[in-house]
Amino acid sequence: MSPGSIIQLAGVIRDSWSAAQDSRILHALLGDIQTVFVLSICYNNEVMAKKQQKSSAPGGLVNKRARFDYELGEEIVAGLALTGPEVRAARDGHIQLKGAFVSLKDSELWLNNASFSVKLNEKGSGSRSVDTRPRKLLASRKQIDAFTSKKQQGMTIVPTKLMTSGKYIKVVIALGKGKKRWDKRETIKRREQDRDARRMIST
Repeated sequence: MSPGSIIQLAGVIRDSWSAAQDSRILHALLGDIQTVFVLSICYNNEVMAKKQQKSSAPGGLVNKRARFDYELGEEIVAGLALTGPEVRAARDGHIQLKGAFVSLKDSELWLNNASFSVKLNEKGSGSRSVDTRPRKLLASRKQIDAFTSKKQQGMTIVPTKLMTSGKYIKVVIALGKGKKRWDKRETIKRREQDRDARRMIST
């Protein structure tokens, strides 16, 4: 039996399981409890593979924590001043935006606390070094002045997404207002409700 046929049959098993009142219906379908077990594993692996494909979609890295911690507003797309190894790390997905933020220095925007896992230039070695130094953002003077004004009013600037599919590495930064504990609980509640709704639709 081909893998595709097994996956299709696993879908039948899943539907039958939810509709069955007695496990003997499943035995009648397959006649072998061991086959049921194997096919259920195939089905679960297929579901997990699809989830991984969605979470690692090509073309960018999303900072989910930013949306959880802040009420996000206006955003802009800025360039990043990077070295060659840092560009390679970005395209390979070896970057962490969790906990990163944008500051102002000398009338310029700087990305702080973003972790770049850069490969060391050692022949035959796969070792990497984590670098969190500030990196200059490339934006127009109009955009910088607008975000500077908002930051002086108490807004926070956070990176929400790293874009790696184009010729240049770019980052989406947004104005944010810190959520209170109650707001975060509401965010968790909505997230769980959305997950339950998707689960009901898929079954």
